[in-house]
Amino acid sequence: MHPLSAQEISHYNNTYFNPLEREIYRPGTHIHTSVRSFNMDALNTMLNVDSLLKDGLATPSGDLNFWQRIFHDDLLAWENKDVSIKINPLFNFSIGNEMNEGKGTWNNTRGVFIEGTLGNKFYFYTDFVENQSVFPNYIDDFVEQRKVVPGQGKSKSYGNNAHDYAQSTGFISFNPEKWFNIQLGQGKHFIGDGHRSLLLSDNSFSYPYLKFSADFNKFIIMLCGLNTVI
Repeated sequence: MHPLSAQEISHYNNTYFNPLEREIYRPGTHIHTSVRSFNMDALNTMLNVDSLLKDGLATPSGDLNFWQRIFHDDLLAWENKDVSIKINPLFNFSIGNEMNEGKGTWNNTRGVFIEGTLGNKFYFYTDFVENQSVFPNYIDDFVEQRKVVPGQGKSKSYGNNAHDYAQSTGFISFNPEKWFNIQLGQGKHFIGDGHRSLLLSDNSFSYPYLKFSADFNKFIIMLCGLNTVI
């Protein structure tokens, strides 16, 4: 059992890469899988999270260099008894091809996220990503018409046929008691067990919100005030 702290979140939200996915659906875990992102403190009380995340991974020993820190540890970290801060890069580089017209597509995303705890009741998270992309034609037509990238926000032209866009999110989380949590932030919510959110559009941009939640093991109560701009 681990002590409950300030609701650190799981960043493994994509089901294809989530090393926790098989375990959280086992009978008896009582994880509310349709409410994402997951509360890591709740997961730690039911699963050996460190063991699952590092299963099959060879972690270098001794002092790590710059590249080893990117792939195996936090790039920058500072911790003491009451405060912890971690800074890590975000990146996504990909290339593809539009089969009908032979159009080359690619994505170039660079960013950073910062997270940390203040005492045992406060947790904070913020990120920023800058993107340039050449989309398949069906997405490119949507962006050219509306000047908005689905799920990302406003776009401007970049080069001959690429788009430039950015996004930032962040929140501060407060646990006044063991089962209660309050979050104030700018971001998105995912409610559902599929690839699409059951109640909220995945095409919306990040929005400001205030969320209250109470987790009583087998039951979860959540109130969320949203101000959504599409």
